[in-house]
Amino acid sequence: MGLHDSLFEHDLEHDLDKSTAEADDHQPHAPQTRRRVSWTRTVTGFVGRNWQCLSTAILIPLIGWIWHTRRRSPPASA
Repeated sequence: MGLHDSLFEHDLEHDLDKSTAEADDHQPHAPQTRRRVSWTRTVTGFVGRNWQCLSTAILIPLIGWIWHTRRRSPPASA
């Protein structure tokens, strides 16, 4: 990244910050509210939103490991 690119990014960030600040001046702020949510609802919501990432990171390697260990184990002798 050259000097010109970094200057452009700085100007763009400055313009975005300026336009966001101007927009904030004209709109009323909504009060922040907090709700108590059970941990089960939090977990199920997280899993529901991120099931694809979780299956890739946890389930697929787990299935591969189980399959690998079953194929390597010798048959039980009678």
